[in-house]
Amino acid sequence: SPGGAWGVRGTGVEVPLGAVTRYRCSMPDDAAALYSVPLSEFVRERDALASRLREAGQKEEAAQIKSLRKPSVAVWALNQLARRQPDEVAELIRTGDRLRTAQEETLQGGDAADLRTAASERNRLVARLAEVAASILTEAGSAPAPHLEKIKNSLLAAASEAAAGDLLSRGALTEELAPSGFEGLFGMTPPPEEGTAGEDGGAARESLERKVRKLEATANEAETKAARLVAKADEAQRVAEDARRRATSAVEAATGARAEADAASAELIR
Repeated sequence: SPGGAWGVRGTGVEVPLGAVTRYRCSMPDDAAALYSVPLSEFVRERDALASRLREAGQKEEAAQIKSLRKPSVAVWALNQLARRQPDEVAELIRTGDRLRTAQEETLQGGDAADLRTAASERNRLVARLAEVAASILTEAGSAPAPHLEKIKNSLLAAASEAAAGDLLSRGALTEELAPSGFEGLFGMTPPPEEGTAGEDGGAARESLERKVRKLEATANEAETKAARLVAKADEAQRVAEDARRRATSAVEAATGARAEADAASAELIR
C-alpha cells in the first residue's frame, strides 16, 4: 500500500505508520487480533503469525507482520478498552461529532449552551473510560498512574477527529493519539472574516478559545485526580484482600497447631 505496512495518514490528525483507517486501507483480521492478546504475549504471537505466513508463501505479508512493534502499555489498555466497552467508545465518538457541530454553530453566533453540554458530556465519557482503562491495567498487574495522561489524550483525540475515533473503535491502535491543538480539538476552521462583522467574530473566537483552554485544563486536572483516586482505591482493595488471605491462612495454621498440641497433651495424659 502507499503508506506501507498498512501505514496511512488520516485527515486532520497525524496517524502513525502502522495505524489503520477505513479511509485508505485495512488491517487483516489476524493482524488486528494481535492487539487483543495480553501485552506479554504480543511478540510471541506476532512472530508465530509471521512464521505461518512465510510457510504459506506470503513473504511480504510476513515481513509486514514482523515489523509491527509491541504496543505501549497505554496503547494496549486503549485497545482492550475498545474491545470491552465498544458502546461507550462509540458514544464518545458520537459526542465528539456533536461537540464539533456545536462549536461551529457557537462561533457563528449560536447559543453556547449546546457547546457546554457537549463538552461536559465528552469530558464525562473521557473520565469514565480512563477509569475503566485504569482498572484494566490494575487487573493486568500494571500501575495505571504513569499511563493515564496518554490514555486521556488519546481518548480526547478520538473524540476530536473522525480518523482517530475510527482507529480507537477498531481496537487496533499501534501508538498513542493526540489532539492537534484547538483546530484539531473541534475539527473545524474559523468562519470567514468580512469587514467589521468578521473582526467581531474573530474577537469572539479568541475569547471562546481562551475559555475552552481554561475549561480543558480544569477538566484534565479533575480527570487525572479522579483516575488516581480510582487507582489508589483499587490498590487498597488488593492490599486488603491479600491481608485477608494471609490472615485466613494464619488462622488455619493456628487451628492446626492447636489441634496437634491438644493431641500431644492427650497422649501425655494417657
